[in-house]
Amino acid sequence: MARILVVDDDPWAQRMVSAVLSHAGHHVDLASDGWEALIRVGRSSPDLVITELHLPTTDGWALAEAVRAQPENADIPFVFLDSTGNLRAAGPGFRTGHDVLVGKPFRLELLEGAVGGLLDRRPDPTDRIEATETRVDASTFRTPAPPTPGARGGPHPHALTGALEQFGLSSVLIVCELERKSGVLALSGEQSTGRVFLREGRVVRAHVDGAARGAIAVYDMLAWTRGRFEFSSDEVGGDDEIGSSTSFLLLEAARLQDESKQRTG
Repeated sequence: MARILVVDDDPWAQRMVSAVLSHAGHHVDLASDGWEALIRVGRSSPDLVITELHLPTTDGWALAEAVRAQPENADIPFVFLDSTGNLRAAGPGFRTGHDVLVGKPFRLELLEGAVGGLLDRRPDPTDRIEATETRVDASTFRTPAPPTPGARGGPHPHALTGALEQFGLSSVLIVCELERKSGVLALSGEQSTGRVFLREGRVVRAHVDGAARGAIAVYDMLAWTRGRFEFSSDEVGGDDEIGSSTSFLLLEAARLQDESKQRTG
Protein backbone atom coordinates (compact mmCIF):
# COMPACT_ATOMS: atom_id res chain seq x y z
CA MET A 1 0.00 0.00 0.00
CA ALA A 2 0.99 3.67 -0.16
CA ARG A 3 2.10 6.42 2.23
CA ILE A 4 -0.32 9.33 1.88
CA LEU A 5 -0.02 12.82 3.39
CA VAL A 6 -3.31 14.58 4.20
CA VAL A 7 -3.03 18.36 4.63
CA ASP A 8 -6.13 20.10 6.03
CA ASP A 9 -6.76 22.50 8.92
CA ASP A 10 -10.23 21.00 9.49
CA PRO A 11 -9.87 18.23 12.15
CA TRP A 12 -13.10 16.56 11.05
CA ALA A 13 -11.94 16.39 7.43
CA GLN A 14 -8.59 15.00 8.58
CA ARG A 15 -10.29 12.23 10.59
CA MET A 16 -12.73 11.34 7.80
CA VAL A 17 -10.13 11.13 5.03
CA SER A 18 -7.63 9.37 7.30
CA ALA A 19 -10.21 6.74 8.30
CA VAL A 20 -11.09 5.98 4.67
CA LEU A 21 -7.47 5.68 3.58
CA SER A 22 -6.39 3.66 6.64
CA HIS A 23 -9.28 1.25 6.07
CA ALA A 24 -7.95 0.74 2.54
CA GLY A 25 -4.58 -0.24 4.02
CA HIS A 26 -2.63 2.95 3.39
CA HIS A 27 -0.27 4.59 5.87
CA VAL A 28 -1.55 8.12 6.56
CA ASP A 29 0.39 11.17 7.79
CA LEU A 30 -1.46 14.33 8.83
CA ALA A 31 -0.57 18.04 8.65
CA SER A 32 -2.63 21.17 9.35
CA ASP A 33 -0.72 23.76 7.30
CA GLY A 34 1.96 24.21 4.69
CA TRP A 35 4.95 24.34 7.03
CA GLU A 36 3.97 21.19 8.87
CA ALA A 37 3.40 19.47 5.53
CA LEU A 38 6.91 20.38 4.33
CA ILE A 39 8.37 18.96 7.56
CA ARG A 40 6.44 15.71 7.04
CA VAL A 41 7.61 15.45 3.44
CA GLY A 42 11.19 16.11 4.49
CA ARG A 43 11.09 13.32 7.05
CA SER A 44 9.42 10.73 4.82
CA SER A 45 8.44 11.25 1.19
CA PRO A 46 4.77 10.35 0.55
CA ASP A 47 3.51 8.50 -2.49
CA LEU A 48 0.59 10.94 -2.77
CA VAL A 49 -0.56 14.19 -1.14
CA ILE A 50 -4.18 15.18 -0.49
CA THR A 51 -4.38 18.87 0.35
CA GLU A 52 -7.06 21.47 1.00
CA LEU A 53 -6.52 24.44 -1.29
CA HIS A 54 -7.27 27.05 1.40
CA LEU A 55 -4.67 26.53 4.14
CA PRO A 56 -3.94 28.93 7.03
CA THR A 57 -0.44 29.85 5.89
CA THR A 58 -0.43 29.21 2.15
CA ASP A 59 -2.51 27.45 -0.50
CA GLY A 60 -2.41 23.99 -2.01
CA TRP A 61 -0.95 25.22 -5.30
CA ALA A 62 2.08 26.81 -3.60
CA LEU A 63 2.54 23.72 -1.40
CA ALA A 64 2.62 21.46 -4.46
CA GLU A 65 5.22 23.65 -6.15
CA ALA A 66 7.41 23.69 -3.03
CA VAL A 67 7.22 19.91 -2.60
CA ARG A 68 7.92 19.18 -6.26
CA ALA A 69 10.88 21.57 -6.31
CA GLN A 70 12.71 18.81 -4.43
CA PRO A 71 14.09 16.43 -7.09
CA GLU A 72 13.24 13.31 -5.08
CA ASN A 73 9.59 14.45 -4.84
CA ALA A 74 9.13 15.79 -8.36
CA ASP A 75 6.72 13.01 -9.37
CA ILE A 76 4.41 13.04 -6.32
CA PRO A 77 0.75 13.29 -7.44
CA PHE A 78 -1.68 15.60 -5.63
CA VAL A 79 -5.40 15.53 -4.90
CA PHE A 80 -6.52 19.14 -4.36
CA LEU A 81 -9.67 19.70 -2.26
CA ASP A 82 -11.65 22.92 -2.85
CA SER A 83 -13.70 23.78 0.24
CA THR A 84 -15.72 26.43 -1.62
CA GLY A 85 -17.69 23.60 -3.21
CA ASN A 86 -17.02 25.08 -6.65
CA LEU A 87 -14.31 23.62 -8.83
CA ARG A 88 -12.07 26.55 -9.68
CA ALA A 89 -9.68 26.77 -12.59
CA ALA A 90 -6.57 24.75 -11.86
CA GLY A 91 -3.74 26.76 -10.34
CA PRO A 92 -0.03 26.83 -11.22
CA GLY A 93 0.70 23.77 -9.06
CA PHE A 94 -1.74 21.57 -11.00
CA ARG A 95 -0.38 19.05 -13.49
CA THR A 96 -2.87 17.65 -15.96
CA GLY A 97 -2.74 13.87 -16.03
CA HIS A 98 -0.94 13.71 -12.68
CA ASP A 99 -3.32 15.53 -10.30
CA VAL A 100 -7.02 15.64 -9.46
CA LEU A 101 -9.18 18.57 -8.28
CA VAL A 102 -12.14 17.59 -6.05
CA GLY A 103 -14.79 19.91 -4.64
CA LYS A 104 -15.99 19.71 -1.04
CA PRO A 105 -18.20 18.14 0.11
CA PHE A 106 -17.37 14.98 -1.81
CA ARG A 107 -18.49 11.36 -1.81
CA LEU A 108 -15.98 9.05 -0.17
CA GLU A 109 -16.04 6.70 -3.14
CA LEU A 110 -15.06 9.61 -5.39
CA LEU A 111 -12.01 10.33 -3.23
CA GLU A 112 -11.09 6.64 -3.11
CA GLY A 113 -11.36 6.45 -6.89
CA ALA A 114 -9.17 9.51 -7.38
CA VAL A 115 -6.52 8.14 -5.00
CA GLY A 116 -6.56 4.70 -6.61
CA GLY A 117 -6.28 6.14 -10.11
CA LEU A 118 -3.30 8.35 -9.23
CA LEU A 119 -1.48 5.58 -7.35
CA ASP A 120 -1.92 3.23 -10.31
CA ARG A 121 -0.03 5.76 -12.45
CA ARG A 122 2.77 6.49 -9.98
CA PRO A 123 6.41 5.76 -10.95
CA ASP A 124 8.22 2.69 -9.64
CA PRO A 125 9.04 3.49 -5.97
CA THR A 126 12.49 1.94 -6.41
CA ASP A 127 13.31 4.94 -8.60
CA ARG A 128 12.51 7.36 -5.77
CA ILE A 129 15.19 8.81 -3.50
CA GLU A 130 14.31 9.01 0.19
CA ALA A 131 14.30 12.57 1.58
CA THR A 132 16.75 13.15 4.41
CA GLU A 133 16.03 16.76 5.29
CA THR A 134 13.36 19.42 4.89
CA ARG A 135 14.00 21.60 1.86
CA VAL A 136 11.86 24.30 0.30
CA ASP A 137 11.58 26.05 -3.03
CA ALA A 138 14.61 28.26 -3.54
CA SER A 139 12.46 30.84 -5.36
CA THR A 140 10.39 31.36 -2.21
CA PHE A 141 13.25 31.75 0.26
CA ARG A 142 16.51 33.65 0.03
CA THR A 143 19.95 33.87 1.62
CA PRO A 144 19.88 35.07 5.25
CA ALA A 145 21.04 38.46 6.45
CA PRO A 146 24.23 39.00 8.49
CA PRO A 147 24.32 37.94 12.18
CA THR A 148 21.66 39.53 14.38
CA PRO A 149 22.79 41.11 17.68
CA GLY A 150 21.66 39.18 20.74
CA ALA A 151 22.82 35.71 19.72
CA ARG A 152 26.27 34.23 20.11
CA GLY A 153 28.37 33.25 17.09
CA GLY A 154 27.45 33.42 13.43
CA PRO A 155 24.19 32.37 11.77
CA HIS A 156 23.60 28.86 10.48
CA PRO A 157 24.41 28.78 6.75
CA HIS A 158 20.93 27.41 5.95
CA ALA A 159 18.83 29.93 7.88
CA LEU A 160 15.15 30.04 6.96
CA THR A 161 13.76 33.11 5.23
CA GLY A 162 10.53 33.95 3.46
CA ALA A 163 7.50 36.19 3.02
CA LEU A 164 4.86 36.73 5.70
CA GLU A 165 2.23 36.75 2.97
CA GLN A 166 2.95 33.07 2.37
CA PHE A 167 3.86 31.86 5.86
CA GLY A 168 2.80 33.88 8.89
CA LEU A 169 4.75 34.18 12.13
CA SER A 170 2.51 31.62 13.84
CA SER A 171 3.51 28.91 11.34
CA VAL A 172 7.20 29.76 11.62
CA LEU A 173 7.01 29.56 15.42
CA ILE A 174 5.26 26.18 15.21
CA VAL A 175 8.01 24.85 12.93
CA CYS A 176 10.70 26.13 15.32
CA GLU A 177 8.90 24.53 18.26
CA LEU A 178 8.52 21.17 16.47
CA GLU A 179 12.19 21.21 15.47
CA ARG A 180 13.35 22.64 18.84
CA LYS A 181 15.26 25.39 17.05
CA SER A 182 17.44 27.96 18.80
CA GLY A 183 18.22 31.29 17.17
CA VAL A 184 16.91 34.71 16.23
CA LEU A 185 13.86 35.35 14.08
CA ALA A 186 14.00 38.81 12.50
CA LEU A 187 10.80 40.28 11.07
CA SER A 188 10.41 43.26 8.78
CA GLY A 189 6.83 44.50 8.50
CA GLU A 190 5.27 47.33 6.53
CA GLN A 191 5.85 49.91 9.28
CA SER A 192 8.24 48.32 11.78
CA THR A 193 10.78 45.60 12.48
CA GLY A 194 11.14 43.17 15.33
CA ARG A 195 13.08 40.25 16.78
CA VAL A 196 12.03 36.98 18.39
CA PHE A 197 14.66 35.01 20.32
CA LEU A 198 14.13 31.26 20.63
CA ARG A 199 15.82 28.61 22.73
CA GLU A 200 15.08 24.96 21.82
CA GLY A 201 11.85 26.00 20.16
CA ARG A 202 10.63 28.22 22.99
CA VAL A 203 10.27 32.01 22.71
CA VAL A 204 12.38 33.55 25.48
CA ARG A 205 12.53 37.22 24.43
CA ALA A 206 10.94 39.47 21.82
CA HIS A 207 10.72 43.12 20.91
CA VAL A 208 9.30 45.39 18.25
CA ASP A 209 11.86 48.08 17.51
CA GLY A 210 11.02 51.29 19.37
CA ALA A 211 7.81 49.84 20.81
CA ALA A 212 6.61 46.73 22.65
CA ARG A 213 8.67 44.05 24.35
CA GLY A 214 8.01 40.54 25.69
CA ALA A 215 4.74 38.72 25.01
CA ILE A 216 3.07 41.96 23.85
CA ALA A 217 5.66 42.24 21.08
CA VAL A 218 4.91 38.66 19.99
CA TYR A 219 1.16 39.41 19.87
CA ASP A 220 1.90 42.50 17.81
CA MET A 221 4.06 40.67 15.28
CA LEU A 222 1.60 37.77 14.97
CA ALA A 223 -0.84 40.23 13.41
CA TRP A 224 1.61 41.26 10.66
CA THR A 225 0.42 39.96 7.30
CA ARG A 226 2.96 41.58 4.98
CA GLY A 227 6.74 41.68 5.14
CA ARG A 228 9.59 39.21 5.48
CA PHE A 229 11.12 36.96 8.11
CA GLU A 230 14.66 35.60 8.51
CA PHE A 231 15.56 32.93 11.04
CA SER A 232 19.23 32.44 11.90
CA SER A 233 20.08 29.32 13.89
CA ASP A 234 22.37 29.99 16.84
CA GLU A 235 22.68 29.64 20.62
CA VAL A 236 20.60 32.17 22.56
CA GLY A 237 21.58 33.02 26.12
CA GLY A 238 19.99 35.22 28.76
CA ASP A 239 16.87 34.96 30.88
CA ASP A 240 13.50 33.70 29.72
CA GLU A 241 11.47 36.92 29.76
CA ILE A 242 8.33 35.30 28.33
CA GLY A 243 7.71 32.41 30.70
CA SER A 244 5.08 30.82 28.44
CA SER A 245 5.05 28.08 25.83
CA THR A 246 4.70 28.86 22.15
CA SER A 247 1.28 27.19 22.13
CA PHE A 248 0.09 29.46 24.95
CA LEU A 249 1.34 32.56 23.10
CA LEU A 250 -0.53 31.58 19.95
CA LEU A 251 -3.75 30.80 21.82
CA GLU A 252 -3.57 34.04 23.80
CA ALA A 253 -2.91 36.02 20.61
CA ALA A 254 -5.98 34.44 18.99
CA ARG A 255 -8.10 35.27 22.05
CA LEU A 256 -6.95 38.90 22.05
CA GLN A 257 -7.65 39.22 18.32
CA ASP A 258 -11.17 37.82 18.82
CA GLU A 259 -11.83 40.29 21.64
CA SER A 260 -10.59 43.14 19.48
CA LYS A 261 -12.86 42.12 16.59
CA GLN A 262 -15.88 41.94 18.95
CA ARG A 263 -15.19 45.43 20.28
CA THR A 264 -14.77 46.96 16.83
CA GLY A 265 -17.59 44.92 15.29
